[in-house]
Amino acid sequence: MSYLLSLDASSTTVGYSIWNKDTRELVEMNFYNMKSPIILEKADEFERLIIQLKEKYPQLDEMIIEDAMMAMFGGMSSAHTTTLLNQVNILYRDICKLKGLKVNTITVIESRKKAFPMVKLRPKKIAGGMSHKEQIFEVVVKVLGAEMFPTKEMKSGKRKGETVFVDEAKDMADSYVVGLGFLNKTQNETKKL
Repeated sequence: MSYLLSLDASSTTVGYSIWNKDTRELVEMNFYNMKSPIILEKADEFERLIIQLKEKYPQLDEMIIEDAMMAMFGGMSSAHTTTLLNQVNILYRDICKLKGLKVNTITVIESRKKAFPMVKLRPKKIAGGMSHKEQIFEVVVKVLGAEMFPTKEMKSGKRKGETVFVDEAKDMADSYVVGLGFLNKTQNETKKL
């Protein structure tokens, strides 16, 4: 038995999922919020996270992360944000490699298409203002169930008293999509052989 780590990784939050590669079963889905604003300290935090996951799952031997160059095109990120995201993406990939994981990348578009081939994401204007990230989150919640994601109660504003998903839930869902998309892609490639 071996495990796959799938990541939705930014400079502030890392959504991650652990998969049993043999059964294609989701074993764990969670998130980690970076504490330091300094990029090299973020890398140190990520390394500690990987060490913890390797201790918990000794057969963890492979990872999948969104392609660094492609991850930036989904939103209208500034040049600074894009540069930072690409830097942390490369750092996270290097750390995983140094910790003995086989490193793979997949584009955002390909991971979504492979994970949910029947789902057609609509432009924000047609989708009631919902981004692709929000649309795919709704799909994942329907598949896994709302109880898989942490919530909070709104303390003020128009939605005061309402229970909503924490922001990091979308990062968790994206890590699920990256992993499922990758597993489906590799399964299809194996069938062709």
